[in-house]
Order: sequence, then structure tokens, then C-alpha cells
Amino acid sequence: MHPEQIQTSLGLLTELELLGNQGGNSSIYVGNLNGERVVYKSSNREDAVERVTKEYRNLAKISSRFSDVVPTPLALDSLSTGLIMTFERGNPPKVISYEVSNSMLHFLERLMSLGESSNPIVSYEVATDNVIEDIFGIAQLTKRYEQICRLIHAHDLETFHSMRVFVERYEHLCNQVKLMHSSKVILSPSDFGIHNILLDEKRVSKFKFVDFEYLGWDRPEKLVSDTILHPKNVWDNGVVRSFLDGAIKLYDLDLEYLQILLFFSKLNWTLIGIRRLIHSDNFSTELLKCIQTLEKLDFAGGISLDNTLEILGMR
Repeated sequence: MHPEQIQTSLGLLTELELLGNQGGNSSIYVGNLNGERVVYKSSNREDAVERVTKEYRNLAKISSRFSDVVPTPLALDSLSTGLIMTFERGNPPKVISYEVSNSMLHFLERLMSLGESSNPIVSYEVATDNVIEDIFGIAQLTKRYEQICRLIHAHDLETFHSMRVFVERYEHLCNQVKLMHSSKVILSPSDFGIHNILLDEKRVSKFKFVDFEYLGWDRPEKLVSDTILHPKNVWDNGVVRSFLDGAIKLYDLDLEYLQILLFFSKLNWTLIGIRRLIHSDNFSTELLKCIQTLEKLDFAGGISLDNTLEILGMR
């Protein structure tokens, strides 16, 4: 149930329509504010003020360049901790079709050009959960695992121990790999997919991209692997490979590195999902389901990208 109205520092927001939900941390609404229709993004994070302020600044930087495909920030709402933006019609697409995928790639191309015209690691911050320092993300996976161990009940520890085994297998794979060169760094929207896209069939630029809370510098292989395996991204048949081919061409991706980070993203999203399940009555049952999906993973090196996608259940 979403609220019927929200009191903001600019006035009462009424006639609310929920457009999207970002994993329970924030929600996007369309509403009426002082006679004008606006988009309102609310946040319930502990660090909501910091995150919303960062997103406001990020959106202000890119909206002047991409006003046709992103909303324009109008104001920060200090009263209810939210962001007020220009009104955008539409709802998120249900699946990523070829048309949606092509629009995503076009947006990433424009964002890459914006990043190339900026001073590296100056105009924008480093993306949250980045792998710039730890290129394989091993420390991040270990940290997530240890955080969960401190939260779950003792009787679940034995079941969850197998998750540690998968992290160790991934670490062993990374230790066997000697990358010929370091991956480039690009400007990434980070949390990228259909849950952050609004569709309006009546507009020329029918796809609008929202949610730039995590915009920042990251590696393209990380962005692509996260997008492909994002739990909210439902892909039409054949579209994953089409998106991947386009991203490989756009970023000139290191294919060996990409395969490794596909495994990283699978483990990372699983750990994120488990943490969100911790307070659920079905935690043990859902945990077993998560582990069963990982038991099919083969962390052997030297396999093809197509085989990797098949192992990850993306073909």
C-alpha cells in the first residue's frame, strides 16, 4: 500500500501513482504538487539525506545534456527526504525487448561520451559497490557473507556455510587468472534496468531513465554483468546475447574479465537477496533455493562466453 499523499517542503503531494520500487529502499511516484504534475522519489534509507542529495547533484549534471531521456531535478525535499523531478508519463516495461535493450545501449553510449569529456574520478564519485580497487570484488563478497553471518540465527549457519564455499571457489578462480591488461573505467549508472525505465508510447523519446543514486565511475564489465543478472531484469528470448554483443562493441570489453565478473555478479546478487530474506519466515526455504541455483555453477576457467551464460541460466 502506497500513501495517499506526502507532505513535502514545497507543499502537499496528492493523487499519487506508484511508478516503481527500488528494492525496498526507495519508491518513485507521480503526483500533483501545487497544481503541477511531478515525479517524486522517496527514500527510507538510514543515510537517505546523503543519498538523495547525491542523486540530486548527479541528475543536475546529466539532465542538461540528456533532457530528452532523463527527468530534470526541481528540488530536494528536506521534509520527507525525497527528490522532486519533472513529470514523466509511463510505467516500467515488463520485459527487456530488443527495443528496450537498444535504448539502454544508446543511453550507455551517451553516458560514456559524457564520462570521456569529464575529468576522471573528479566530476563524479566512484560508484557504490565498485570493483575499481579490488578488480574481482572478492573483498566485497566476503564482507557481504560475514555481515549475513552476524545477522542470521545459529541454526541457519550450517546451511549457509555452503555459501562460503562458493565464494572460496570464486576466489580460487580469480587467483588462476592473469589479466593481460587492466580494464578501463567508465561512467556507470550502476543500478540499471527495467525497474528504472519509464515507457511512454506517445513520446518520440519513449524511454526515460530514472534513478541515478549510484551513478559513478566503475568498470564496464561490472556494469554489464550486473545488468544482465539483475534480479529485476526479465529478458525476452535472445535479447541478453544481443545486449551483450552491443556492450562488448561499445566498451571493447575484456571477455575473460567479463566472464569472471558474471560469476561475481551472480554471487553478489544472491548474497544481496539473502540479506533481504533474513527477516522472512521463509528464510531457510528460500536460502536452500538460492544455494540450489549456485550448485549448478562451474567455476572452471577457459570456457566460452556462451557456456558461461548457459551455466548462469541466461540462455
